[in-house]
Amino acid sequence: MACVSPETFLLKMGTRLQRARWRLGLTQEEAAVRSKVTPRYYAEIERGRGNATILTFFEIAHALKVTLADLVEVEGAPRVALDNLDVHAPPRGRKPKPRRRAR
Repeated sequence: MACVSPETFLLKMGTRLQRARWRLGLTQEEAAVRSKVTPRYYAEIERGRGNATILTFFEIAHALKVTLADLVEVEGAPRVALDNLDVHAPPRGRKPKPRRRAR
């Protein structure tokens, strides 16, 4: 699976945000108001310079009527269906104490 740099990831996210905003015919200021962020911060995010939290991206996605997955899928690699995996959590309990060395 190809990996992208954080900078490339943010730039691609910004491009997708811009396209989603254009799809609705919104200005950056209108999108910012709907997303509950300042217009300046929204513009930074869209330019790939603002490092927003996942919750901020969720709010923006909701405001632009897209899913978070629509914004995040930037690598073009197949996605892992995490909900369908047959996995189990590791056993719970205390971690073993480190052994003391004999002198």
